[in-house]
Amino acid sequence: MDDEKAHQVPSSSSSEADDSENGQKPPVASGGLKVPSSLQWIPANCTWSKIKPVIRCAVAAWIATILFVIPRVEIFMGQVN
Repeated sequence: MDDEKAHQVPSSSSSEADDSENGQKPPVASGGLKVPSSLQWIPANCTWSKIKPVIRCAVAAWIATILFVIPRVEIFMGQVN
């Protein structure tokens, strides 16, 4: 029995070996891809309530950038010499 274990090829990742020994499958994303342990926080935090502030901030930053690029808006706000 010990000879069989000694001749087994080690897996490429220690997490895969740990998961198979514990009887747990590695996390799988909705697309069927395995998620590395360093990125497992993404699917867990990808909820609508956590995405809404990100979208709001992105839209606000985009609008602010556009407003400062248009010269007439700068003149109206008094930011141009």
